[in-house]
Amino acid sequence: MRERHSPVRALSLPFHTPPMDLPELCGCQLPSGALCRVAKAKCRRHKDGPVPMRGPGDPPQAIVERQLQAVGWWLLDELAAGRIDPRRASVMASVMRVVATAPEDHLSEEEALRETELRGRIMYGLPPRDEEERALAESIFSAEALADIDRAHSRVLEESWSRVARGQVAR
Repeated sequence: MRERHSPVRALSLPFHTPPMDLPELCGCQLPSGALCRVAKAKCRRHKDGPVPMRGPGDPPQAIVERQLQAVGWWLLDELAAGRIDPRRASVMASVMRVVATAPEDHLSEEEALRETELRGRIMYGLPPRDEEERALAESIFSAEALADIDRAHSRVLEESWSRVARGQVAR
């Protein structure tokens, strides 16, 4: 007959695993400073020994000078030479796309909050409150978008006044 163990007893039983031969790890230093943890036999990046990497304080001159096109060519050269991981190159290319589309002038936190508040008001059908917000809206949106905003606001006003006239407004 089988011996039954209580859950507590079952947890305290010794757990044995058969001995495994662990593969030797590559151990080459990565750009992040960590060591490569891929099995030495399977590591394709460091087959011929460690690949010389730039230190964290030694970025390419194109990055230092913020020349986006030069960074792109540098990235392509490094990728073609096998000195940079393709996944890392993909991340860098994505960041370059974001940088290329980012506006040159950076808003202060107060300006960004004002713009966000205005966009939220417009999203809910509310017009700019005063001339300052109207000027901000004119700097953000095209003339066609401003006409749509005004049209939507007048439609909201008409609908709300018609509900008031019919007595459908909650008091």
